Amino acid sequence: MFIQPPVFAPPPSIEDEEEIGLKGRCAFSGHYYDGLTLITRHWSWFNADALGVIRGKYSSPVLAAKFGERAIRKSLQEQLGILKDDALTLGPYPTIIGEIGTPFDMDDKRSYGWTDGGKWKGEYSRQERALDASLNGADGGNAISFTVWTYCPDSSHQWGDGWNMEDLSLWSADDVPNDRARSDVFSGTRRSTKRGRIPEEEEEDVASMYGIGRDDSQAVLLKNNNNSTKVFSAPSALSSLSVSNSTVNYPSETWNDDTILRWRTNPYDFLTEGARAVRAFARPFPVKIVGKVKDIQFDIKSSEFKVCVRVRAEDRPNLEGVNEEEKDTLATEVYIPLVQYAHPRLLSPSRAGGNSRSAVEDTGDRNAPTPASSHDSSESATPTITNATLKWDGFGEQSDVLDIDVTVSDGRWEVHGQTLKWWYDVPLGNESDREYTLQVKRAGGAIKTKSEEEEENKTWVEQLCPDDMQCCVM
Repeated sequence: MFIQPPVFAPPPSIEDEEEIGLKGRCAFSGHYYDGLTLITRHWSWFNADALGVIRGKYSSPVLAAKFGERAIRKSLQEQLGILKDDALTLGPYPTIIGEIGTPFDMDDKRSYGWTDGGKWKGEYSRQERALDASLNGADGGNAISFTVWTYCPDSSHQWGDGWNMEDLSLWSADDVPNDRARSDVFSGTRRSTKRGRIPEEEEEDVASMYGIGRDDSQAVLLKNNNNSTKVFSAPSALSSLSVSNSTVNYPSETWNDDTILRWRTNPYDFLTEGARAVRAFARPFPVKIVGKVKDIQFDIKSSEFKVCVRVRAEDRPNLEGVNEEEKDTLATEVYIPLVQYAHPRLLSPSRAGGNSRSAVEDTGDRNAPTPASSHDSSESATPTITNATLKWDGFGEQSDVLDIDVTVSDGRWEVHGQTLKWWYDVPLGNESDREYTLQVKRAGGAIKTKSEEEEENKTWVEQLCPDDMQCCVM
């Protein structure tokens, strides 16, 4: 059972009686939002401890003000720590933040190109900083799991999430590059198998329902073609919706070869097309832990990730009846997102990083494996992709997907796709607790965003006086 009280309210005390008690099957799933940013739709240099004010932490609301990004981030982490402690009202239950996120239509939809002559179109640095500050609040000593609000497959710049005047979707069709949008549009006729006809009068309604056919979108539906034929199949996944000048095709229940080929050819592009502030929400995180997480630190600017785990004798698994071959399989597993740590062969030269070989330089040695463990590996090189071999198998056997340097205080590690497995000793019954540390960073440095690339090319005067801020020389 997930217990979700009203926002910022503590959960009720529930007696653990035989008939109505929680019976050990519960998780506290309160919601959290940076209220000032959500309401003003602006990432500011000041904020306030709203939870502290509501809980009576301050004698005056003025004392809850926080100035500067460091103070804001610290405050958000403290507030989420309070929500985590709220779970103790229910009992020794885990906490998961049921909703957390940030608006993307900040500053009069600046990032959509609706202001300043479109100068800032596609530039999501403010949203990235705001979302990172919120999700960083779940890190540190809190080590809380969360579900980010939200993903809308029909998100658009004009209508946002399509309800309640909200625009928090991590992905939008209007953020897919124009060349990719066109490619998807004209490859759509091969996706469907079961088809039917859409009446002429329903054409506009169907287009609006699925967020297509708007003048401000990359995919414009049926313009200047009144005699076109409309076909469709039963919709199953709106995120791969395809349209053309003559058809409206909803995706079939299985992926087509083009989609899988795009994934296997360059998964970085596939995962980031249409994604907004992706570095903020695609974060490394321990998903299976032998022991208990003590601390998590992640810096999106440097790509450095550090996790500390505490291991007790009680964490030693019971291996009675387990085969000898299976006794060494229990490991801490950490998700290492490709969009943060992609191998340079998947990136354009400008994004690959100063210490990485560029994508152009890697083409001659494309199949050479990259070390993916703390010991010698005999993994085979990435296979050649053909239509005959296309199938969904993730990254399990690819050895050159990530570009990472790994340091562990003890134990050994291996990387399988986007999962890092880490083995270490668990203390015996008469031994004291132990702490182990894992540190991961991208070998070639953090993958640069478009705004960071432009920032590097600015003069010192332009850096002192950014275009989007007023500058005064004293």
